[in-house]
Amino acid sequence: YQRRVRESNFIQMATAPYLVYNRPDAIVLLSQNRPSTALSIRKPDGEIREVSKSAQQLDGECGSRDQKLSADGILGVIRLLGGPYVILITGKNHVGALPGHHDVWKITSSAIFPLSSSSLSARQRADEDSYISMLTRLLRENFYFSYSADITQTLQRKFKEGDKEKEPLWKRVDNRFFWNQYLSKPLIDLQLNDWILPVMMGFIRIESCQINQQKFDFILISRRNINRAGTRYTRRGADGKGDVANNVETEQIIANDSSVASFVQTRGSVPVFWRQNPTLKYNPPIRVSANQQALQQAFSTHAKVQTEKYGRQVWVSLVDQKGRELNLHQSYLNNAATFNQSHPESAISFVPFDFHHECKGMKYQNLGKLISQIQPSVDSFGWNEGKDKFQNGVVRTNCVDNLDRTNVVQSLIGQHVLNNQLRKWNILSPSESIADHSTFLFLFKNIWADNADAISVQYSGTGALKNDFTRTGKRNTQGLINDGINSVTRYFLNNFNDGYRQDCYDLFLGNYRVEGQSVSPFIKREMQQNYLNFGVISLGTIIVLLSALSPSDMSWIGLVMYLLVWGGGLYGAYQVSLKLGDKLVDRPVLSDDPLP
Repeated sequence: YQRRVRESNFIQMATAPYLVYNRPDAIVLLSQNRPSTALSIRKPDGEIREVSKSAQQLDGECGSRDQKLSADGILGVIRLLGGPYVILITGKNHVGALPGHHDVWKITSSAIFPLSSSSLSARQRADEDSYISMLTRLLRENFYFSYSADITQTLQRKFKEGDKEKEPLWKRVDNRFFWNQYLSKPLIDLQLNDWILPVMMGFIRIESCQINQQKFDFILISRRNINRAGTRYTRRGADGKGDVANNVETEQIIANDSSVASFVQTRGSVPVFWRQNPTLKYNPPIRVSANQQALQQAFSTHAKVQTEKYGRQVWVSLVDQKGRELNLHQSYLNNAATFNQSHPESAISFVPFDFHHECKGMKYQNLGKLISQIQPSVDSFGWNEGKDKFQNGVVRTNCVDNLDRTNVVQSLIGQHVLNNQLRKWNILSPSESIADHSTFLFLFKNIWADNADAISVQYSGTGALKNDFTRTGKRNTQGLINDGINSVTRYFLNNFNDGYRQDCYDLFLGNYRVEGQSVSPFIKREMQQNYLNFGVISLGTIIVLLSALSPSDMSWIGLVMYLLVWGGGLYGAYQVSLKLGDKLVDRPVLSDDPLP
């Protein structure tokens, strides 16, 4: 394997591979890899078919009203109130090359083209604008693709499933990470294989490295699951199918000219029925379902899928074992014990570790106790090197958000495994570790920290907390300040923006279909906004009235009385806002997720 991409291949892919002709009767795409075949998407009904056309023919047919542009791929077609829309990739950045000279790209811009000019009412036009804004908003997240490689599959799954290079790219994918599957359905239904380009949300970083004069590539890939995808307070726990929120598969890869090795970890919300709906409280109460039979079924389904996909299971729970997280911890512990009793052949090794208690006072060195505890299992799992050497188990890590605490622990597990791999490859001597090589250690920690930020932004809206430890190996004052800023930012985003962001996910993934809409779903959001506006106006009125009561007697008694009145008024307003919290926060309007 060589990271250096052949120049001719790079030049070809560095240029946009599609020409797009936006004509009055159709949008026509011409692939530079198939210069005599075009894809025609007819206006206004969105009928899709392949036609025999060359660039010369299409240029000759261009009229004064035609628009010609370049594109990097087609994400798919979606039907909204005004008819079908085509979504194109219009900008990309080169991330690097995976083993086998497969270039990976990150989407940097996209465009949405209407195929119909249907007459809409003012209400419908406003709704249509909202839908298009939602699609545009989600496409600003980290989306990746490759023209030649399936980036949704781990190297181990590719090795085990054998050579599928001759199959269309979309047929090779792991559907859990095929983010534009719904948008691609019109193309899939017609088996237009050459035009379907799977994209994945998550994180990919590829870096060339050197230790002890030996070169290798370090690659980190995180794949976000489309099932139960969403935002922090609107998607928690499991659903009836055993899918869990914030479910991410992370693969750490090293590769050199002759060898490749990979190690996989997973994360996901505590796999029981629980919710934490925003209420304006800083830490909303955690509610766990009392439906024990349904809860155990969801837990069992999730555990069986994990075992089927990854082999033996070690589940590390970093949830607090007291306080507001106690009921969640107890439900997790009890369901794991019940599952192990009824499924001894696939029993889970459950490792509870109260992160906040153990690391209280910034004693992060205590994480060494956790790593030592799970090290025998991690070492016995091994890692993937292809042929007959495969990873036979996985560590599934979670906290409450599966972000901050989880990121810290996953990076430490990744570091432990990487030390073992590099020693086996004789890049490190038996007595060395990557900690002895400051340049690489700095790169390794920052890649994992960047991964933490990316996954955190997608779920919570801000970068990860505790990321100073991931980047530097220790906590510091600036890190605590950054955590404070991110925590406050999360509070406002999760209370006043996450409903909208959840709607973006549901529209993009097809969890909500616009067709046949008779009543605008956004009326609910407008009602929520009216409540919020009323609350802001009421608070402003209270402040104005209190200001008008400025005492003429500025003696200390008068000042104390004045401050008491101010404090009482603001406290009363705060209590009223908490009582009305469920009406003031931004909730999803395109979907519902009640507690079973």
